[in-house]
Amino acid sequence: MASLKTASPPAVDRAFAILEEVARSSRGLRLPEMVYRLGLPKSSTHSLLVALERRGYLQRNTTTSRYQFGPKIFALANAGLKGMALRELSYPILAALMRQTGLIVHMAIMDRDHAVLIEQIAPMGELAPMFWLGERLELHCTALGKALAAFEPEAQWTRFARGNGGLHRHNDNTVCSSRRFLDDLATARKRGYALDDEEVDLGVRCLGVPVFGPAGQAVAAISVSGSCMAVSAENSVTLVKLLSNAAAQIGKALAASAANGAAEAEVGDDAEE
Repeated sequence: MASLKTASPPAVDRAFAILEEVARSSRGLRLPEMVYRLGLPKSSTHSLLVALERRGYLQRNTTTSRYQFGPKIFALANAGLKGMALRELSYPILAALMRQTGLIVHMAIMDRDHAVLIEQIAPMGELAPMFWLGERLELHCTALGKALAAFEPEAQWTRFARGNGGLHRHNDNTVCSSRRFLDDLATARKRGYALDDEEVDLGVRCLGVPVFGPAGQAVAAISVSGSCMAVSAENSVTLVKLLSNAAAQIGKALAASAANGAAEAEVGDDAEE
């Protein structure tokens, strides 16, 4: 498309590169770290950091001098998430799934080489994991990530298996071998669901399944997570069935929404004629 041939303003590219680098850091970044990671001039990097801080997208810890996300970035992300038709259509179905299972329910979509969390519903009184909406999740060790990656074209799997600088290890259960990760994807595609068996957090298991859109592509993934007692070999078949039913309901809701949208557009075209 012509729009993709238009050069991006360097300052805009650099500002977004800074925000993306901060997102990859759990503790925030100092100015020298930012300059080193991005290979940008110190003076212009500092100017951009100041501009982002003034607008509330970043905030600087005065003790550590580390830049982290400010409140404006979360407000912007939440505003964007509220407008997602997928999230709105899915919420009552996911809430019902949470009530049926008594487990924490998540939904994520694919964004390049990560899963992005767009919904999280926890039972009353349940302490939810430390995730936030908009968080980018790794593909190789999360049920959501595996469920999404497994139903991408197989030509993409090798890229996923390389990871972004390698497959990060969280504990001894994390699959960090490219070959084993590829095997996991093949298994997930064959059986229709993915498993995170304490691969991120010890004592926590997750099951994830894809959600298919009207065109038959995986547009999202949903999961349930809980303790190893709550998600076990004894109840995994039942949980996968409930997950799959919920995913099918979401798929039907998306298809109905798409059909309604097409019908409204056709009526609009007829009216113009």
